[in-house]
Amino acid sequence: MGADIIIGVTVQGAPKVAEDLGGTMSIISQIVDVNCKNKVEDNLAITDLHMQVNTKGYGSASFSAAAIDTLIRRGEEEAMRHWDEIIALKKRIGIDDSFQPTILQPLRPQVMTEKQCVTSYTFENMNPQTEMFLRQKFHLQKADSIDAKLAQEITTCMRTDLFYQTAECRFVPDGKGIRVIISAGDRKTVQLHAGMRYDTEEHASLQVSAEFPFKTKTPMNADITLRLGKRIMVHGGWTIHPRSFTRPTVSYTFRRNDVDAYINGDHDYSILYHQHQAELLPFNFDVRHFNLQIGLRWDYVKYRDILVSEDTKSTLTLNNNHYFSYRARANYNSEDNWIFPTRGTRFKAEYAYITDNFLRLDGQTGLNEVSANWRMSFTFGKRFTLQPMVYGRLLFGDVVRHIFGNIIGGNWFGHYVEQQMPFAGIGNMEYVGKQFIAVQLQGQQRIGSNHYILLRFAAGQQSDKLKEIFDNRTILGGQIAYYYNTIFGPLGATFGYSNHTKKPYFFLDLGYEF
Repeated sequence: MGADIIIGVTVQGAPKVAEDLGGTMSIISQIVDVNCKNKVEDNLAITDLHMQVNTKGYGSASFSAAAIDTLIRRGEEEAMRHWDEIIALKKRIGIDDSFQPTILQPLRPQVMTEKQCVTSYTFENMNPQTEMFLRQKFHLQKADSIDAKLAQEITTCMRTDLFYQTAECRFVPDGKGIRVIISAGDRKTVQLHAGMRYDTEEHASLQVSAEFPFKTKTPMNADITLRLGKRIMVHGGWTIHPRSFTRPTVSYTFRRNDVDAYINGDHDYSILYHQHQAELLPFNFDVRHFNLQIGLRWDYVKYRDILVSEDTKSTLTLNNNHYFSYRARANYNSEDNWIFPTRGTRFKAEYAYITDNFLRLDGQTGLNEVSANWRMSFTFGKRFTLQPMVYGRLLFGDVVRHIFGNIIGGNWFGHYVEQQMPFAGIGNMEYVGKQFIAVQLQGQQRIGSNHYILLRFAAGQQSDKLKEIFDNRTILGGQIAYYYNTIFGPLGATFGYSNHTKKPYFFLDLGYEF
């Protein structure tokens, strides 16, 4: 590329021998290493200074805090072993011993705690429309002051609303204040994502998605998601990113659900239905880890087939119908990891008023739905994390259609159906009363870098009347799980038992949940 001086650093380990190739990942790693070594001799021939870092024990996916710290330390140690060569190279270039590099960015947003006086704003690598968008959205028309929070909001907006891959806000001392340099990287193009999972309940599933940013005067983006498997889902959304605080969104989702329902651990019926769902969110805005959505939703449910067991305990009345609901959702998530968090808080609350004519349901007052879940993570030492959680869903109204009834079971919220709540020790979907609240305590023990043991206990109360919720027997459950965190998603097995089903269950899954 025309460089006068080349310092080369090798971070590959020695080639693996036959005894090392014991699995798929080790073979893939060997293939990558061999291909990368094809030009190593040519590269070494043009290198003025070469350093070989010891990366034994780590691979290209070693992104844990301990791995990063260790690799940085090894890199520093390798550089110090070449100190004399570095000094000789410095003299060869002609750099005087008294030379001191100029600190170009003495202030960084993440360490600046107080507001700084701004003398001017400079915008790099963006067109006038984008500059005007940022000036108006964050009131930067005139120079005033800036702090770390505002700098972070600007760069976050550039990545989420303006679709830049990278964004930076730099501060340069300028007299009695600072000059703010807002720099943008390349614009995002179409983003494609794909995932696969397997479990003993639904077997194989595939999900693909794409996001399309539009470089219009008012930024917009569209997204499409397709899931294939026992449950089929197609989702499409359109989001506008105006200068105001909100991001209006309209979306459509089609679901073909084939689900099994259980009562006290016994299979009661299987049901196949189609659900069409359209949602308009005129209020949709983010503040750091917090998101608030307010809007209107339309649902149309069409039942295709139902298979009822001989000993069914249910009296089902299934009618195809349209539903209109008013909804408000609040989400807060500061957890440090999507799957195995060690710190942070996750909170979600939703209120919905469900009708069939915008006002009432079956000629009566509409159905009021209140749901929430709150989880916190506390780490003891470096490997053990304790996670208490409270959650529940309360339904108020004379009419509760089957499609909106409370369901518990499984490991995740909303996995099979939207209103599903997890419960330790229950593997299948169990319908419960109109009022349901629960507490859960999970212990998470990390072994090595990627092995996890999860121990979970839960207790819940259910009733059809809120004032009687503690009069019924407490549902208790527990489970133990082992997971290995692979690049394809967690691979694990779960064993559980509850006094509600009075049956043990075993669940095996590979891949991210969707």
